[in-house]
Amino acid sequence: MALPWFRFDTTIRAADPVPEIADRKDDTGRGAGLRCRACRHGITSRQAAVPVNGRQVHVCTNPSGITFEFGCYSQAPGCTVTGRPAAEHTWFPGYTWQIAQCAGCGTHLGWRFRGDSGFFALILNRLVCESD
Repeated sequence: MALPWFRFDTTIRAADPVPEIADRKDDTGRGAGLRCRACRHGITSRQAAVPVNGRQVHVCTNPSGITFEFGCYSQAPGCTVTGRPAAEHTWFPGYTWQIAQCAGCGTHLGWRFRGDSGFFALILNRLVCESD
């Protein structure tokens, strides 16, 4: 499987809160669980949301012109990571990236970035809140 190439889109708009995901809580008061939209496999929680470069939500476009809106999460235990770490065309200088897929169905959900610290960049329209 060939890995897609990426570049940071410097014309992005300011990140808005993600509707239906940003403020939802489960019945314990913790952040709601996020699941794969395709198969409903558990991926991560809103509690794992982390800011990267000052924002939790980013919009980036790859060289093929495909734009992704993604949120950054410290962990995503419901994902598997595939491919060799790549530094080319990274959206976050100093970080390498690998493809992150749903461990339940294999859907591409985003990327695992590794650098001084690590995080998952998960494509928001490929996730649903646990209660949806």
